[in-house]
Amino acid sequence: MLNRIRQKDGFTLIEALISIILLSIFSLMLVQGIRMAVIAFNINKVNTRAVTIANEELEKIRSMSFNDIGLSEGNPQGILDGQKYSEDGFLIEYNVIYKNGDSRIKQIMVSVYKELMKDKLEVVTEIAPLTLSEESSETSTTISQDYLPPRNLAIISDTGSDINRRILIEWEDPYNPDFAINSYNIYRNSSLISNTILRTYEDSPNDNGDFSYFVTIIYSDGTESAGSNEVTTQ
Repeated sequence: MLNRIRQKDGFTLIEALISIILLSIFSLMLVQGIRMAVIAFNINKVNTRAVTIANEELEKIRSMSFNDIGLSEGNPQGILDGQKYSEDGFLIEYNVIYKNGDSRIKQIMVSVYKELMKDKLEVVTEIAPLTLSEESSETSTTISQDYLPPRNLAIISDTGSDINRRILIEWEDPYNPDFAINSYNIYRNSSLISNTILRTYEDSPNDNGDFSYFVTIIYSDGTESAGSNEVTTQ
C-alpha cells in the first residue's frame, strides 16, 4: 500500500515538472512574439516618420526662392547645408543639381535615414522658377513636358473602417514616355505617404474620413513627374 502511494506521488511530481517545462516554453515563445511585434512596430514607425520628414523638407524647399535652392558649398550654390539632423535624430541629406545641365531647372534629392531603416529614404523632385506669362499677369510654373504623369488613377475598393480600413488605388503608365520608369510616389491629401514599383497601392489611413490621392512617376534619371488625376473617397 505504501509503495502504491509513493508511486502515485512520484507520477504527480513528474506531471508537475512537465507542466512547468511546457509553461516555460510557451512563455518564451510569447515573449519572443511580443518582442518581434515591438520591433516591427518600431520599424514601421520610423519609416512612416521618415516619409513625413522628407515631405516636410520638400515643402520647405518648394517655398524657397529659386536662387536660394542649392548647397552652401555646391553648384548650384544656395543656402542649404549638405546635411543636418532632425530633433528626433533622423539624418537629413540634400543634393541639388541642374537637370541635364539646364540652369533653369533644379533637381533636388532629399534623403532621410535613422537606425532600424533598411535603406535611406530618397525623394527626388524638380523645381523651375516662376515665370510671368506673356498673355497673362498670373504667375505660372514651367513644367517639362518630357516627364509624363500616370494616367487613369482610380479607387478600386474602399473597405473596412477605422484601423481596419483599406483603400486600394490603381493607375496606368503614360503612353510612350521618353524615359524609363523607376517607381511611383503616392500622395494622400497632398502629402507623400509611400513609394512603390507597382501600379497599385493599398492604403491603411486608420481613419473613416475622406481622402484624396494622386500619384507621380520617378523616372530613371531621378526626376519626379507632375501629378496624375486626383481621386477622392466618398
